[in-house]
Amino acid sequence: MRNGNRVWTCRCREKQRKEASRLQTVNIKLNVMNKLLMEEKDQLQKQVSQLVCENGCRQQQLLMHVDFFETADYSDEISELVRE
Repeated sequence: MRNGNRVWTCRCREKQRKEASRLQTVNIKLNVMNKLLMEEKDQLQKQVSQLVCENGCRQQQLLMHVDFFETADYSDEISELVRE
């Protein structure tokens, strides 16, 4: 029985080594994928920040144009159009 146990123990250890090796490989691949995803996330965050900034600038420009047209006095131009 002792020889049988030794054989079984050796096989069990070999299976454990193979599984540990497989898991290490999977872990390495997952770490690489995680790094790539983090880099992509950083790039996307920079793009979002830039777009938010551009959007704010455009909103300010639009508000300036709206304020200009709301405060501008067109009474002379309207009077001339009515006379024609």
